[in-house]
Amino acid sequence: MTTYQETNAVTGSTQEEMKLRYTAKTHTSGGRRGGVSPGDDGRLDVKFSAPGAPGTGTSPEQLFASGWSACFISAMGARWRPYGATVAPHGKRTRPGSNSKRRTTSQAT
Repeated sequence: MTTYQETNAVTGSTQEEMKLRYTAKTHTSGGRRGGVSPGDDGRLDVKFSAPGAPGTGTSPEQLFASGWSACFISAMGARWRPYGATVAPHGKRTRPGSNSKRRTTSQAT
């Protein structure tokens, strides 16, 4: 039993230690206004533009929303597959954002 599992056993938690499966690596330079971010495996090459500003790049918020929703759909599929359920192919719309009262919010519709 690992130290993490022993600590959780004492507190009554049912969480278990997770094994690292993948680490994504990019090299980002220039920020959200004209920056770039290529992936180390050559499969990602992103140009940035700030939200609402002119430019042909994507905003970091769009990338976050895309990644979050793709992971969420995969997690739901993995969770319910043993029960014979499938994730509907229609997708998921996400709207991550921020405001002055809370640092980040994520709304799924």
